[in-house]
Amino acid sequence: MASPFDDLDRQHLVEVHRLVDLAVKMLAKQQEQIRKLTGRRSGDPNYRSRRYLRTVLLKQRLELAQNRAYINQLENELRLRGLE
Repeated sequence: MASPFDDLDRQHLVEVHRLVDLAVKMLAKQQEQIRKLTGRRSGDPNYRSRRYLRTVLLKQRLELAQNRAYINQLENELRLRGLE
């Protein structure tokens, strides 16, 4: 007999998988944005200043690190449940 907790666990697991997939997609998008920012020529006088670019890159890298930590947390939760 399946208890209602099994159904709730299954629903929670599906939700965690969805969140992991979403976080991985967000991470890939942010990495692509950083790649584009670092690939641009910074010598162009009409382009944003280097200081601004450094600030943008620092914020993006911080957000990437936070998203990686969140993904690791979700993956660890899946491993602990043994249903990965």
